[in-house]
Amino acid sequence: MLESLQMRDLYRKFYPEEKDCFTYWSARFQCKAKNKGWRLDYNIVSKELEGMAVDVIRMKDQEGSDHCPLIAEFEETLLR
Repeated sequence: MLESLQMRDLYRKFYPEEKDCFTYWSARFQCKAKNKGWRLDYNIVSKELEGMAVDVIRMKDQEGSDHCPLIAEFEETLLR
């Protein structure tokens, strides 16, 4: 569906083969410690912005939430 909308999943652009790249772990049953989770959070961008993306950082070790922050990094020229 994203292809038909010409939208892109940035994480998959940079890490197409990565397994178990979860962004959510249930607080029950020690799911984060066992790395049993779901990929619920995304950086979805237009085709134009995809070309300006440099990386996506998945902050899986960040504490304080059951969700993992995703940070999309873009070329500096995008900020001008």
